[in-house]
Amino acid sequence: MSMKVILQKTGEIKEVTTGYARNFLFPQKLATPATKEAIENTEIQREANVAAKKKQEDLLTTLSDSLKGITVEISVSANETGTVFGSIGPAQINSELKNKHGITIAEEYIKADHLKKIGEHEVVVLIPGAQQAKLKVIIKAE
Repeated sequence: MSMKVILQKTGEIKEVTTGYARNFLFPQKLATPATKEAIENTEIQREANVAAKKKQEDLLTTLSDSLKGITVEISVSANETGTVFGSIGPAQINSELKNKHGITIAEEYIKADHLKKIGEHEVVVLIPGAQQAKLKVIIKAE
């Protein structure tokens, strides 16, 4: 004898034996019985998840587009040879993006080695969803 269940993690409807469902899936909260109401709720939830994912992708694409072509200028102390005292890292770049351009992103997305020379540098910003944008960072001596 078998019954239909809805798997909790994926929302899939599967047909399993009654014993497997009652003795394992239900006690472990891995599935629920596939009643008509539960199936409708699952479909509504699935549609909401698709809409939320689409909205998130649109936001990330907008962020990626807004980062393209941006130049970040940072003034720091340096010696005569053009070596910066200390270094410029993702935190300083993120701070300048926030202060001068109004763009807030997580520091871990900025993939920059610590920049230690005066001049122009290209920094890659990895955005979730396999997108990336390149920033131009200009380090000037004070």
